[in-house]
Amino acid sequence: MSRPTRSTRIERLAAEVQSRIVSCPNEQTSEDGDTIWIFGCPTPLRDLLENADVPEDMEDEVIAELVCPKCNSPLETWQDVGTQYSFELHHEGMLANAAGRFYESLIQFREFLKTYPSLGGTHPVGKKILREVEMFPKSALPERTWFRARPTKAMADASPDQMMPPNPLKHRIMGGRFNHAEQSHWYLTSSPDSAVSEITSKEECSAWVQEFRVPPLAEILDLRAYCAEDERALDEHGEPREYPLLAVALIFGELLYHAQERGAEFHPEYLVPRFVADAAKHKGYAGICHRSPRHYGENLVVFDPSSVFAQVGMPRVVTLSEDALKQRERLYFDSGFPCSVPDFTMFPCSP
Repeated sequence: MSRPTRSTRIERLAAEVQSRIVSCPNEQTSEDGDTIWIFGCPTPLRDLLENADVPEDMEDEVIAELVCPKCNSPLETWQDVGTQYSFELHHEGMLANAAGRFYESLIQFREFLKTYPSLGGTHPVGKKILREVEMFPKSALPERTWFRARPTKAMADASPDQMMPPNPLKHRIMGGRFNHAEQSHWYLTSSPDSAVSEITSKEECSAWVQEFRVPPLAEILDLRAYCAEDERALDEHGEPREYPLLAVALIFGELLYHAQERGAEFHPEYLVPRFVADAAKHKGYAGICHRSPRHYGENLVVFDPSSVFAQVGMPRVVTLSEDALKQRERLYFDSGFPCSVPDFTMFPCSP
């Protein structure tokens, strides 16, 4: 094998150093003439060169290839540049490890459930979910308002009682993302627009919406994606929390969040979420907080339909804005999942 040319080595070394740089002094603020770093961890550029084992006689040529990824300005040897903090590197490494460890096995689990929907607990991934669900991220939610929607075509006028979870003794209940047929749950969202987006089809843009005051809830399985700075990512000492990699794979993947195939009799996109919900119920969780492919808000599922939440005002018809319609139709999503880590989708799982 021939040795790489000098230009090839410079290109490779520059790419390695460039991958570590997230900002430069131009993006920071200053106080009394001192630079206050707000984007990235200040690191001497020369340290990055040394860590990449850049030979001294190639330093100038490598530096000539480097630019700030934010403002595209060239960099100098004497400068500090912004790099990722250790907790950010830990977060990205955790996501990559989860993807490498569970991408294929989660796809296989979904395919298994398509054939044997009642036997998920016999599959290795199903067994692991049942064992580890108690160690998945959980949250205690403070008291706040949530919203619930019903189609306008279902009723000409709506009363607060009609906005409650349906009674399975009086109404047929279809299987949902986190419930089986004839199981009644509270399905709530964080905003009126989000509630409408959840229940409307492409031909609809309005729905009845009821606001509810929900008291503090403990033991909520938290399936919302989070970024490295999120309080769910760090413990009380500021150190990264360790969650099972399977939980990370589920949270940052798409198997829990494929958009519903409206009008279909069979919903394979619900098989894995329902299994996770069953595991959560079995271990005593009160509900699930999650995100949706149809809006940028948050969703809350409370398993006990008899939970009493105070109604705030009367139901009202809410019509989606143009921006909310674009979100609902996934026009802002590269692959469907609006996780809180922009431009990152770990599992582009096909339906």
